[in-house]
Amino acid sequence: MNKRIWLCSIQLILILALAACVKSSPHSSAGASVSSTTNLTSLFSSPGIPGAQYAIPDDMGAAYWAGQYSGSTAGNNLPDALAELAQKGFQTYKVPLDVNDAVNYFGINVAGATEESYLSQLASTPVVVQAFRTPGIKNIVLSTFDSVVLGLDGSQRNFANASFLAANQTQIVDSYRDLALVLFRNYKNTGKRFYIDGWELDNSMYCGSAFCYTHNQPADCAGPVTNPQNYANFKDYCDQNYQSFYGAANSDEGYANVLVWFQDRQQGIQEAEQIAAGEGDTGVTVVDAVEFNSIHMLHDFTDDSHPNGYPEALYQVIPVLHPGAATYSSYESVNSGALLTDFPTIQAQAGNSEIDISEYGFVEGTNYTVNGTSYTGDQMMTNTTEQILSLHAQGELGFGIVWQSFNDSGDMGLLNGDGTNLPMFTSLMSATQASTSSSSSGTGSGSGSNSFPAPAINQNGIGYDGIGYDGNAYISIYGQNLGTSIDPATNASLNNVVVSMLCPNSGVFIYPNVTYNNATQINAGFTPFPQTDPSCQVTVSVTSNGLTETSGAQSVTVYAGTSMTSNPTPTPTPPMTPTPTPMPTAKPLSNPTITTSTPDGTAIGSVSYVTLKGQYWSAASDYEGFNVTSNNCTIVPNQTYSYSGPDGAYPNDPTKTQVNVAINNSDQDAPISCNFTVTRDSDGAMVSTTVVNIAMAMPTVTADYSDGALGNVTYVTLLGQYWSNNPGNPGGFAVTSTGCNIVPNQTYSYNGVDGADPNDPSFRQVNLAIDNTTFSAPFSCTFTITRQDGLAVSSTLTGIPNN
Repeated sequence: MNKRIWLCSIQLILILALAACVKSSPHSSAGASVSSTTNLTSLFSSPGIPGAQYAIPDDMGAAYWAGQYSGSTAGNNLPDALAELAQKGFQTYKVPLDVNDAVNYFGINVAGATEESYLSQLASTPVVVQAFRTPGIKNIVLSTFDSVVLGLDGSQRNFANASFLAANQTQIVDSYRDLALVLFRNYKNTGKRFYIDGWELDNSMYCGSAFCYTHNQPADCAGPVTNPQNYANFKDYCDQNYQSFYGAANSDEGYANVLVWFQDRQQGIQEAEQIAAGEGDTGVTVVDAVEFNSIHMLHDFTDDSHPNGYPEALYQVIPVLHPGAATYSSYESVNSGALLTDFPTIQAQAGNSEIDISEYGFVEGTNYTVNGTSYTGDQMMTNTTEQILSLHAQGELGFGIVWQSFNDSGDMGLLNGDGTNLPMFTSLMSATQASTSSSSSGTGSGSGSNSFPAPAINQNGIGYDGIGYDGNAYISIYGQNLGTSIDPATNASLNNVVVSMLCPNSGVFIYPNVTYNNATQINAGFTPFPQTDPSCQVTVSVTSNGLTETSGAQSVTVYAGTSMTSNPTPTPTPPMTPTPTPMPTAKPLSNPTITTSTPDGTAIGSVSYVTLKGQYWSAASDYEGFNVTSNNCTIVPNQTYSYSGPDGAYPNDPTKTQVNVAINNSDQDAPISCNFTVTRDSDGAMVSTTVVNIAMAMPTVTADYSDGALGNVTYVTLLGQYWSNNPGNPGGFAVTSTGCNIVPNQTYSYNGVDGADPNDPSFRQVNLAIDNTTFSAPFSCTFTITRQDGLAVSSTLTGIPNN
């Protein structure tokens, strides 16, 4: 069941419901200055916000979109609402970021912006910056539409219009690059994660409601329609108006086009990542995301025109785009209690993309049926939240966001407009408190279901080691139970501890990168400070099975400087076990390896894709310290991108890396074989591999025309490309026709040397003889070229002369 139908009053006729329904979620973390005596709790733990009213898990969030917070002051709707929600204990949010919602919902006007600059200027306004700097925010999901496709008045809808996207590609890419740069620069060293997401792509692409489209609903199902009696149902209304709404003939064409829009968004964000890395804007993450809201609804909906189902984001966009995150507005699953059943399907399509629940929620006073049993909305909230927390604890799900924070007209709110609790909030808390009751609830506690005791830092057990060979500053932490070993040979276990450090004199809240830890010692590095800070507070959190244990906080003096020898290292006083050891020297790097190399499905236009995975490609902790080349294939650089371990390929090992390589297939006339070499930047070490059976380009028909009639036969010529996957065979394909009879012994084909394109053997030409005796006037034929690998292309030729 798609609850959005009445949640948002979707009126796609004018603007695709962006003003009323576009929703998204913010991710941020604490950046406020705290006194040196403050008892700091790591924001990665549950609970995470000191002084908050409730201990809400850090990755359970709320959407702030439809229902208004009544306690806000004029012009401060967004920051006041997020501050109220943070006081409740929420650290994860979803908010819209587009011109319609900025003006109509948040009351923010951006003066002097162009269509290209609107998003970056909106994100730079004081009210938005204040909101995103709310102490305690960890994750911010931004439901984002650029003003290049919407226009500055928000009235356009060009995200699926192929000609518009082609003409405005640079402006779209630059719009998202500049937005991402604002986020990198304004929130560096805060630990925040920003998700640049969309809004329910499957609703966006089906006139506001995939549910109405697939469930034989009336034409005005998703909002007012002029003369609804003129349409058989909502699907008929949407199909008849699709071209005028989207600039695409139908949803098949629309999804192919909107994929290009998301690719442009992704390119802009990746360009910003490279610029930010060069500027040193680290300690903040910006993720490109796609929100889907259909798993079975469209994919399993068939008719004569779509016997294999209709296109949807989970199948047509996400597996091709490989976004940083696939976010699910999950009403189709959660309303029927099918989230756990549907989750393997999502995983299969999402691949290495992070999976998140970007919306779920239930209506107060409404009953839901799950496997024949009726549950109230409050019961559904508790049960579903427990399922989400279980998936999160297993490392299979990122965050979960409830729709809606403040009550809207649909009785789906957690809170009243003044911030007081509604019954649905109590139902949410009953699930989250059950999840966190066995986790640490304060400094030094360690009870619960974890298999190891609470960590403890020795008295005076934190020392500053100075600037390392890599230019980073380092601290050492000594104590007990500071980690659980996963490697008996080395007793080392990275990734099961998180170190957070608050340095109020410098105004810095950072998460040092842990380079080594065992049960009694941690080494962690971070970007050096510009000045000495004598009162940094350090917290160690040890995680296991999704739960978190948090130690007490101690102060340590962090010095400014440029070398290990120029800065004093504090001498710990007894008792301290063991004695602090100096910063370890650099170890020789292992040789780079390639562990897997696979082609990625069918080609997209003139580009084919390959995934390479391996280890020790970079000497740095980032994943850009290497280069990929090919001596026999052309790599498309702006469509090639890499990930480190946290992308999902190797979530527990930052030494491992994945790269998705885009190959230009336009000069290939057979399945492609490419040689790839990964070269490490730091020392030139290389590793090579060969990938075979990479998909060649899809077959195309570039021209078709009639050659005139001769008696009972009319001749037709078809020209095209990539018809054969066998370069030695000018045939290698079959030609069939719908509505016309081909005379086989008068039909023949050529490869490029016949003159169609003598310099490119990937071109083909076929001359067809058509029996014209059954036609009394010029006629039409549809021809289909089918390659030996089963891929096909069709073309319809009209006005063929008869005899």
